Amino acid sequence: MHGATKILVVEDNIRILKEVADLLRSSGYEVKEAATGNECLQMIAADKPDIVLLDVYLPDTFGYDVCRHIKAMPGFEDVCVIYLSSTPATDEMKMTGFDVGADDYIVRPVSNKELLARIRAMERIHKTEKRLRESEERYRIAIECSNDGVAIIKNNRYRYVNQRFVKMFGFADIEEVVGNHANCIAHADDREKMDGEIQDWETALQEPRLYEFKGARKDGSVLYIEASITHMTYDGELVVLALLRDVTERKKAEETIRELAYYDALTGLPNRILLHDRLTIALAQAQRTGRKLAVMMLDLDRFKEVNDTLGHAAGDILLKAAADRLTGALRKHDTVSRLGGDEFIIVIPEVISEDDLTMLAQKILDSLRTPFTIDGRRVAIGSSIGIALYPHDGNDIETLMQHADAAMYRAKQSGRNRYRLFAEDPS
Repeated sequence: MHGATKILVVEDNIRILKEVADLLRSSGYEVKEAATGNECLQMIAADKPDIVLLDVYLPDTFGYDVCRHIKAMPGFEDVCVIYLSSTPATDEMKMTGFDVGADDYIVRPVSNKELLARIRAMERIHKTEKRLRESEERYRIAIECSNDGVAIIKNNRYRYVNQRFVKMFGFADIEEVVGNHANCIAHADDREKMDGEIQDWETALQEPRLYEFKGARKDGSVLYIEASITHMTYDGELVVLALLRDVTERKKAEETIRELAYYDALTGLPNRILLHDRLTIALAQAQRTGRKLAVMMLDLDRFKEVNDTLGHAAGDILLKAAADRLTGALRKHDTVSRLGGDEFIIVIPEVISEDDLTMLAQKILDSLRTPFTIDGRRVAIGSSIGIALYPHDGNDIETLMQHADAAMYRAKQSGRNRYRLFAEDPS
């Protein structure tokens, strides 16, 4: 009998009660019996049935009141109630029964075949409804417990969002979101991009697609979102379904990896790898436009003395301060890179004239000559700069850097704190 449909027969006529109960048991149902409305409700509370066959007239109450109580009990709304009455019923009586929640109204006499057929029909309907409710509940739980924000969008406005969406973007509740324009969660930089993705119906109807955008929480803070966009039917309408995942931490990790790969850990300046990439691009542009390009090799004078007397921590502070002054002395499209130790490379991609270049070199010397304050002590250093020009002093990266290094060596030999242009004949 395990797994059989459970039916409670409620009938004060003992003969009819036994006849109906025996018929149902012989048909494979698990059957219990009650003779009064009060007994019926007690048995239901103790063991929930699937179907209740309920007489309309009971010794202690009307079947309508019993049905109303059953349907009002939390968790019992899905119990199928079928009136089985031996008293003729008017249409008005039947409508009253249906109004309080009954599923069918059977008036005896009725053949056993018809009774079983109507019970089985209600059984199939309720099993289908139960499966549908369970499916909807699983879907609801999956949506509400999802780590992704879920949104349904119609005509560029939110029709539904889950709690994860609300929390992700810092809203107070779902009601604060529903009805708003879909791009209200996008950063100003990406609102147009988001509108285009949502409105691209033709592509979206083919297959789901991923894209990333910069979002904005209610308080204005920025987060990065990976969105899966597709379309579905909702309440009979074609709508946009968006699954949103917060990838801010991943973006930060990627940025950290990029920083480690392309930037000097101490100063934050481009390292050798990024310098090579930028110099390659600058050379290609110079070759295409016919303009000059300069590579400066710079070395800090007396840096070793600072390291030896004040320690490596003070030396690191000095290097970072020097990097800041170099960056401040250059234009935005110039590049300054730390090669290691106290050596720096500066790339000037557009040289108008040699005079402008030497004026820039002198500006850099002057900025580094101004004393630094480290741990309350004034520290004076200088710098030596060697300069190589494209195309006069070389046509490739390696040659330009070698010649800039040679020019810097001559600047140091000349007394330091000065610059020298490369010349094939140093005399």
